[in-house]
Amino acid sequence: MALPVLYTRHFNSAQRGALGAPAAIWPDHPVRFATATQRIVSAIDNVLVLFFTPFMPTRHLFDRRAELDQLRRRLTARFGPIRDTRRDNPTGQFIHAFIGSRTRDEVSSRVYQRLLQSCGGRWEEIIETPATELAAILAEVTFADQKAPNLKTALRNIRARAGAVDLEFLADLEVEPALFWLEQIHGVGRKIAATTLNFSSLRMRCFVVDTHVWRVLRRFGLVGEQAEAEDVYDAVMEMADDLNADDLYELHWQLKTLGQTGCRHAQCVCTSCCLSELCMKRIEPGAKGAA
Repeated sequence: MALPVLYTRHFNSAQRGALGAPAAIWPDHPVRFATATQRIVSAIDNVLVLFFTPFMPTRHLFDRRAELDQLRRRLTARFGPIRDTRRDNPTGQFIHAFIGSRTRDEVSSRVYQRLLQSCGGRWEEIIETPATELAAILAEVTFADQKAPNLKTALRNIRARAGAVDLEFLADLEVEPALFWLEQIHGVGRKIAATTLNFSSLRMRCFVVDTHVWRVLRRFGLVGEQAEAEDVYDAVMEMADDLNADDLYELHWQLKTLGQTGCRHAQCVCTSCCLSELCMKRIEPGAKGAA
């Protein structure tokens, strides 16, 4: 006879690692208990969590907001303010982000300019360009042979749903519906969607999480070690509710610069890092200059 399946409280990575507090109760993972005692303990645990949930998140969230504020101050002292007054239109930014995944910024920018010149800014022409010809234009970016047909499909999707290869209409949407609209396009995840909205002339209030940002925030301890990209996005947006779109843009580039120059994937140079006194990575073995 199968044992009954009970559910204990499990937080997703953003709640557990980023906010550090329960927000709701739902059956994330079933756990089978072999004894009646364990089932009773589980039931009591769920009742306690339900009772204390309204009282716990605020304190933890305040703590995280204070940590984020301190992180921002140190990053600004190290790298200075980063503000960009010149922004591409949202369609161009979408295409730039789409072809630039897993590719160095300088390479993707060069290829984007080449693509822009090839079609004269008439993005509909990309749809009619043969995939092999488009792949040749994109040759320097990672996975160019895959991105060429995928980009054509993505632009067809935009044209079919919006009536033209033009994303300016997103300005009339709130951030969450705009993100959702973009993420319905095959090959578009939160990074491309958020980049389109925040980096472009739309200047919408959302945060871009790339691998460098993800790595720095995990090592710093602001989000959990197992946090997924969307969990990191949700956690930062929760903690940064007093930041505007330009502040979030600046935070992205400051974190990314740190990730590229000191908090690298293979090795952290903790001795020269502006966050070293606060960062959890400093206590881990393998960090250069770690305590």
